[in-house]
Amino acid sequence: MKQKRKDPLPQKIVVIVWKDIISRADWVGTISEIKEEMEPIPCVSVGWIVEKTKEKITIADSFTEDHNFGGVTSIPVEVVEEFYELNSKS
Repeated sequence: MKQKRKDPLPQKIVVIVWKDIISRADWVGTISEIKEEMEPIPCVSVGWIVEKTKEKITIADSFTEDHNFGGVTSIPVEVVEEFYELNSKS
């Protein structure tokens, strides 16, 4: 009989697709060149939900047995394009 895996955390695992800013400090060129080059960058983050509010989603990509978190990222809700919950019980 296959034994069910016990999740070390009750939090859900999620995938978040979001847009990040782009910035350059060097000379870029004309306005038309800037418009072509300066588009927000698509990003994908995966982790356990630490906190979810109206303003932000905070996730951690690592944790220990005693529930210490690492690799923590807080993403403003306004830049989230897609949000998926993964089945962490399988």
